[in-house]
Amino acid sequence: MTKKRVCTVGLAILMAMLVMGGAVAQNTVPNVLGMTQSQATSAITGAGLALLTPVSYGKSANYPAGQVFRQDPAAGVSVAPGTKVKIVVSQGIPRPEPVFPWGTNPATSANVNSFCDAQQAILDNSLLSLLPPEFTGFLTLLGPDTGDINGTTYVIIANPYPDGELEFSIGGNGWIDCKFDLKLIEIVLKNQSFNIPAQGSYAGLTHAMVYRALNVNAEQFEQDIGSYWSLLGTLANGLPQVLLGHMIVGNGQATFSQPVPEDIPFNRIDSVGSGGFMQALMMLLGSTGYIANPLIDVNNYIRMPEYFAQDSDADGDGASNRCEYNYVAENFPSDMVNKFVEWALDPTKVPECPQSGLKWVTVPGDRWIMVGDTLTLSVLVAGEVGPVTYGWTKDGTPLASTGNTYTKENVSLDDAGTYTCTASDPSKASISTSVVVRVFPAGSLPVGAPIALGALAGMLAGLGGVVAFRKRG
Repeated sequence: MTKKRVCTVGLAILMAMLVMGGAVAQNTVPNVLGMTQSQATSAITGAGLALLTPVSYGKSANYPAGQVFRQDPAAGVSVAPGTKVKIVVSQGIPRPEPVFPWGTNPATSANVNSFCDAQQAILDNSLLSLLPPEFTGFLTLLGPDTGDINGTTYVIIANPYPDGELEFSIGGNGWIDCKFDLKLIEIVLKNQSFNIPAQGSYAGLTHAMVYRALNVNAEQFEQDIGSYWSLLGTLANGLPQVLLGHMIVGNGQATFSQPVPEDIPFNRIDSVGSGGFMQALMMLLGSTGYIANPLIDVNNYIRMPEYFAQDSDADGDGASNRCEYNYVAENFPSDMVNKFVEWALDPTKVPECPQSGLKWVTVPGDRWIMVGDTLTLSVLVAGEVGPVTYGWTKDGTPLASTGNTYTKENVSLDDAGTYTCTASDPSKASISTSVVVRVFPAGSLPVGAPIALGALAGMLAGLGGVVAFRKRG
């Protein structure tokens, strides 16, 4: 009898809480993207929400003038009744982005007519002398003969902005960016009549497609980072175009990880590929407080990895860009750049490629390890033709291990670096994967050189190595 009375009283209290507002009602934010301002207003108020005024306007190539192209909160989010929803209405694109030239080299006054020219112009800008020497030393890694920044990237943000400790590493994918990854884009941009027709599952590739991507991404960058877009061009003439090129290549992605107490006590951004590098850059700028724009979305950009990523097929001939690169490297080693363009963008030139389906099944992830622990890196492949051979390197230096597992006992700080495993089979198929290993004493994180706040935007886009920074207010 007592239990029944308690349950009845408890139920009555719960009902009273609900009546008095103990449970907060939630409304769902409608999707107003693509609507006119009037339509969006009706949809928002019809959902029991309110339109934030004054309404914002901005440039967008993805949405025609007059259509909503951004909203905050996002569609589908549950919010309290009456919550104000921000919309941004498109004004279209008021001006086209020039194909070439992209300004001039500040040292030679020569026109910037290629991505390699752009990277050289970055190095030749006298304004870079105003930056810390630790940074300018790393800028040599952007040289047009060596620059390779679109491999595996990680960023550590040890403490919140502005006094936090920042460390990052930007690795490559094995191709010189301006001579191979970005070169195909450059050639298509320069040839206004470029047109490979669609056939079968191949959608075709034209100058108009790539030129539109250039314009859309240029306007989107300017919207997302505001005055930093002009700053990048001033700090390093040619840098904006290099960033645009990597966004068009667009492969890969980035992830943002929150701290894990007593394990990884800092934020971390991991990325792979050109698109992942650009996404990581925007995540980093937003997370450190350089850009206060919660609406940045990499999906607003036009990315074309189905054409320009290494394992994609730019000309639709059935041979991947990687296959054509390997064929050219073997048969035309003294003229690789020109021959790569010739074979990768001509569907009538089809190289003999290995028929092996060699691919990774298991690869190690980037990791932190304490001094004295044992480092173990293991890989697993599938689709091989015949026996697989493995080779391991650390920062480009071969290691003794020849199996699918590399082990190093009692690690020291000197064991930190980039470890790469390459697997190959008798068909000459070859694949590689890399992992960044950081070694540190318990309870500590490496401390690096001081950095000026205003220089970060230019620095992050240009680096191609490992550097640690401590920011001070």
